[in-house]
Amino acid sequence: MIEKYSSIINLIKLGYSYTEVINYYKELIEKDLIKTDENSYKILTKKGKELLKEYKKENIFPLEKYRIPKIKLDSIYLP
Repeated sequence: MIEKYSSIINLIKLGYSYTEVINYYKELIEKDLIKTDENSYKILTKKGKELLKEYKKENIFPLEKYRIPKIKLDSIYLP
């Protein structure tokens, strides 16, 4: 998300609360993984880029409580 200058809205859509996202940002700043540039964008530090390369091998999924079980093609889905 930070690497692509994306909005935190994407994380909120995945099920994270605004407070959780802000706390994650604070934690990443404290660990020197992200910083704020002159345009107030959050960007990865060199340390953050290296860590991201390691984690790119793994997938990050939405929270389990927001997953919708798979249904058959001929099933009727009512939201």
